[in-house]
Amino acid sequence: MEKARGVLFVGLDRLSRLSKLVGVVLVSFLISSSFISAYIDPGTGIAIAGSAWGAIYGLIIVVGAFLARVFIHPIKRFFKRIFGKKDKDKTLAVDSKPVDNKSK
Repeated sequence: MEKARGVLFVGLDRLSRLSKLVGVVLVSFLISSSFISAYIDPGTGIAIAGSAWGAIYGLIIVVGAFLARVFIHPIKRFFKRIFGKKDKDKTLAVDSKPVDNKSK
């Protein structure tokens, strides 16, 4: 049993070393990079703005769908209470025949 636990921790140790190595490499690239001069035309700005608006509208739709899902039952219950049928006997049709529950 101890050997199996050791293998698991060795795997995690290798993963930890790999993630540290990747972190060091990324930080060294960021520190050693020089300034880059680039031109961003108006079309790029509009594309970025369009993406941002799409993300904002998507977030609003997701939040609205979640709230509708959470609150739909209480809203339905509220409207059923207000506009629901008060007396079931009054809603029956005049020509309806009474139902005989006795078996033959």
